[in-house]
Amino acid sequence: MIALAGGLSQVTLYLEGVQCAACIWLLERIDTLTPGLIEVKADLVRSRVTLIWDPSQVSLSQIARRFATLGYQPHPA
Repeated sequence: MIALAGGLSQVTLYLEGVQCAACIWLLERIDTLTPGLIEVKADLVRSRVTLIWDPSQVSLSQIARRFATLGYQPHPA
């Protein structure tokens, strides 16, 4: 995990089950449903997502549960 300016945090996670462009589309829109999640950049080839979030609004575990709920089990990259 990397601490960014303004109190934000960044991390890259490996997600099980990322298989197609529709997965990427869905993953990159989770930030619109999760207050405090600022940015999601997904990589189809590596099945990874890079997240930027505000830990004062949402925890990494809450974000990870959201991915798992959608069928993408998260792991440290």
